Amino acid sequence: MDENKNPRKILCEAGYEEAVVLCQDFDTAIIGITEDGRVVYDHEKMVKKMMDQYGIERKDAINYIDHTTVIAVPFIENGPIIIHMIEDLI
Repeated sequence: MDENKNPRKILCEAGYEEAVVLCQDFDTAIIGITEDGRVVYDHEKMVKKMMDQYGIERKDAINYIDHTTVIAVPFIENGPIIIHMIEDLI
């Protein structure tokens, strides 16, 4: 995605203005949207954003995301999906 384009604006323009999005810190980690309108995030991009923005170690970024965001997502109606790309697992 072109870094100059705002993912939230793109979603709204595409008719997904009701889609649930996480905090703006993670906008650059948005990689798509499902057929039923759920926003899809790349976990690794979220981690890198935290590391870059706050200057924290990878382990700390993962712990923060997993304990404040990933754990809450199942309780959000029509909440976003956070995926681990297969290449990040190898």
